[in-house]
Amino acid sequence: MLPSSDVVFRKLGDAAVLVHLGTNEIFELNDTGVRIWDLVLQQQPTDAIVATLVTDFEVDEPTARRETTALLAELQARGLLNAT
Repeated sequence: MLPSSDVVFRKLGDAAVLVHLGTNEIFELNDTGVRIWDLVLQQQPTDAIVATLVTDFEVDEPTARRETTALLAELQARGLLNAT
């Protein structure tokens, strides 16, 4: 998955916002979401994102996978990510 070319990303402390320029929709990310977005920007596959979250946030793998999959699906549904 790659970020849509219509999206602007801005960090605000530990959180961040994504703004879809075409719709003016604003989507807020918490610190976990910011980490996932950073890894998406690095074009990391889902398995690598999950492994990084397990290490960085000391979360179990099933939880990290479920939350990563859910966030990526929501970002794609909102037009913030393009499927590759």
